[in-house]
Amino acid sequence: MENLIGDFVDDVREGFARVQPLLAPFEANVGERDALDALFRFVHTVHGNAGFLRLDRFGRLASAAEDMLAQLRDRRIADSAAARVAVSALVLRIGALADAIDAGLGIPAQDEPEMIARLGIEYSVPRVAALIETGVQIAKARSIRMSAERFDHLASCIEHVAEAYRAFLSSTAPALDPAMVAGLGELGAKITEMDVALSNSRLQPVDRLFVALDRVVSQTAETLGKQAQIELIGGKLMIDRDVIDGLRDPVLHLVRNALDHGIEAPEERVQRQKRPCGNIRLMAEIADGQLAVTVEDDGRGIDRASVARVAAQQDIHFACDPRHLSDAQMAGLIFTPGFTTASEKSVLSGRGVGLDIVNDAVQRLGGCVALEDCPGQGVTITLKVPLKHAA
Repeated sequence: MENLIGDFVDDVREGFARVQPLLAPFEANVGERDALDALFRFVHTVHGNAGFLRLDRFGRLASAAEDMLAQLRDRRIADSAAARVAVSALVLRIGALADAIDAGLGIPAQDEPEMIARLGIEYSVPRVAALIETGVQIAKARSIRMSAERFDHLASCIEHVAEAYRAFLSSTAPALDPAMVAGLGELGAKITEMDVALSNSRLQPVDRLFVALDRVVSQTAETLGKQAQIELIGGKLMIDRDVIDGLRDPVLHLVRNALDHGIEAPEERVQRQKRPCGNIRLMAEIADGQLAVTVEDDGRGIDRASVARVAAQQDIHFACDPRHLSDAQMAGLIFTPGFTTASEKSVLSGRGVGLDIVNDAVQRLGGCVALEDCPGQGVTITLKVPLKHAA
């Protein structure tokens, strides 16, 4: 778990480094959208990943900033310099907190209720994890983090060395004496070893995608007054780390969406002649040269009446009754930005974050999303992405 927290802190620091230069123009320019969107993606990712690791302090700071940015983005509140400054303060604190943990230091939390209160959001004093409160240094395995560009450059250099080695052998092999042939053979083995090691250094087990999901499901189900369990399949597959990291947030979103919208309350499930405890099946497999990650639940299926109602409210019109849409048409609709059937804001819903965030993340990986709806039986959503993320 400590290594996972260390990875989380490193990811937060890298993400913060990307968005920090945007804070000043974001504060100064009311109505500026690009910086707003980038900051929203940053805090949304921090919020989701913090939930995996039960880092409540990060989660509360990111959740508050995410909520305000969602409201600004959807124009549910008036845009103002004061709101943007308040959001920037939370983003700065998230970055500072990550730096402090990495350095083994602590940052007091006493002013954070006031920081969040400036957004007009109710705040209860969190039970801060001892790790963050005391600033205990995280014990991390020795590792080196480098940019994707630098890594790709290193891989390209090794590939060119291998090509030059093969070209040299093919042109000079007849003239080489036995001693030199033996030495070159050893050199070739080392070049191959380097190439394999570099390629494998990018691979991570899919278990990294699954970590803490069982706890997320049990705690979220309890919050919603439901019973649910999750079945995890394919965790031993080794996949490019960038792909795993890129899928973490959309998978978490789909699991929580299945709990919120799919899995019924125990009494409703019994009436439908189902087990009181719902089941979510998360499976990773390699199919047709791609990684396929499937999230399947045994809930009620898509509420097509609610989908039709929301479509009408958004002036979306169809040639047929929305309740009779094909699975592909339904996927195109519910993955539309801003489309949500949640009528009230809760821990999971009504925050302006619909399934479009899943589609966007998968498309950034060069993949696609497919949906299969079985009314009364559940929904299956499959994310298909390349095995290696193209930089």
